[in-house]
Amino acid sequence: MISAAAKESSPLRPMTLALVLTGLLSITACGGTVEQEMTAPAPSNPDLNLTFSAIPSGFEVAQNDAEAMRLAPTDPEDAASLWVEVGAASDFGISITQIVSAQKELFEALPGGDFGGNNELRTLHGRAFYSRGRYTHDGALVEETRAFQLHPTENRLITFHYRYPAAEDSAERVQQLLFWLGELEGPAASEAVATEPSD
Repeated sequence: MISAAAKESSPLRPMTLALVLTGLLSITACGGTVEQEMTAPAPSNPDLNLTFSAIPSGFEVAQNDAEAMRLAPTDPEDAASLWVEVGAASDFGISITQIVSAQKELFEALPGGDFGGNNELRTLHGRAFYSRGRYTHDGALVEETRAFQLHPTENRLITFHYRYPAAEDSAERVQQLLFWLGELEGPAASEAVATEPSD
């Protein structure tokens, strides 16, 4: 389960997240509510040591190796790209807040970069964050949402990426990524090896 109640401060279209439940995501965005159901199969990746109970509807697994698990839209007209990576193991604590704080500079350093803000989430595996921004990619304006979560069993950082054509309202896109994050399986947060130093 993921919950969030913070509102983004952003030059992009602001969103307020309501509640994420296993099997169904509900996001309140600009006065409306959109829902996204998930679909089988439930993929796993031994190299990344990740297992998901489902993937977003309208996607299929296109890559699943030591580099990443990448989902591709089943609609050939959809230019979106959705993937998850796991960083190298660290001998030290991993501070998600420092990583998230750096996203503004990273987005703005990209061609035509425009930072859209950060938001904190609560998941079954502890704290998570997501960041949004827009930039020019292959000559087109795109938006990317990145979500950050500590690995449930290893001292590694999980990073979700979702890049899609920029639009007036990206709430449905964001909900797809956050629900995939919510479908991450693993032990309780208290059993995770990774810890975040207090700020």
